[in-house]
Amino acid sequence: MKKKIMCLAMSVAVAATVFSGCGSSDSAQETTSKTESQSESVQDESVQAESAQADSESDEAEEGYTFTVSIDRNEQGLIIDETVTEVPTHVVCSGFQMAGMLCDLGQEDKIVGVLTSRPESWNTSYAPGVSEKLGQLEVLGTANDVSKEQILALECDFLMGWDSTFSDKRYDVDFCQSNDIIMYPPYCTYDSAASMDDIYKDYETLGHIFDCEEVAQEKIAEMKKVVAEVEEVLKDVEEPITILNYDSGEDDVFTACQGMPGAIFKYAGGISIFDDIEKGWARVSWEEIVDRNPSVIIINNYSGTEEEAQSSCDFLLSVSAIKDIDAIKNDKIYAVNLDDMEGSAGTAYLIKELAQILYPEKF
Repeated sequence: MKKKIMCLAMSVAVAATVFSGCGSSDSAQETTSKTESQSESVQDESVQAESAQADSESDEAEEGYTFTVSIDRNEQGLIIDETVTEVPTHVVCSGFQMAGMLCDLGQEDKIVGVLTSRPESWNTSYAPGVSEKLGQLEVLGTANDVSKEQILALECDFLMGWDSTFSDKRYDVDFCQSNDIIMYPPYCTYDSAASMDDIYKDYETLGHIFDCEEVAQEKIAEMKKVVAEVEEVLKDVEEPITILNYDSGEDDVFTACQGMPGAIFKYAGGISIFDDIEKGWARVSWEEIVDRNPSVIIINNYSGTEEEAQSSCDFLLSVSAIKDIDAIKNDKIYAVNLDDMEGSAGTAYLIKELAQILYPEKF
């Protein structure tokens, strides 16, 4: 904007010189001298303004972008302010869920590895174009197997994962801080996460950190559009459909309760039968499941393959304790991508997928 203003001022000065040529030669010289002086003054002011802006931007760069992270899954109860002064270039993600967000923002070239036990082929996302990018990332192994020395050898400067990633058994806070590794447990992974707003907050924060705010806002707008479309279709739904989320377990069941998974069910017109448990995830007994009698079972599909989904379905059908619940009797068992269930790039699209499963007659 300053350059445009300067050019406009110089144009005015030139016009004044041309018009003054109609008078006497002394007058013309005097006018020319004044306009040259005015032009130099305008240019000096412009240079000063640009210099002031550069100084301001330099100060902002030195101050950096600050965000707050909470690390409490292992009862550490830590609230930490992290400050980023440069765009991270060597990112390690603990899980494809984390990597999916960065891939969606176009930052896949900065990811040096993913901590997971799942092979590269085991990654799916409902977000357009993300699965293909995830398939190109290097799998390092699990957070329990990859040593701190290996993380340092990767020149990691940004570690993104569940807050348990930063426990004493893995890459603790002291280790990260002493080696200038920025810690980032996404807001959507907190047990307190209650809506898509938490994912939007992650995208805004990551947009600042990786200097891609415009892309982040575009992605947020796309997500909001998808969610709004679902809400419009389901606006007349009065009673949510009861859901058992099956993640894993044989003697008991590891299931989604509140947090982001619980919020996803609600957006889609459903509700976890364990919504009264004030945690994102919990272990429950088969007897409790029978007592709450879910109408639908949603399986978390780790690999995104039909084989895994069918294996989990076959197992549930073999459990005699739940043979009489409505979901089993009515053959209402479905599988969805785990990463987006926990909160990731494709969560908004998962909400639409779930809504179509629960209310096929409305779509």
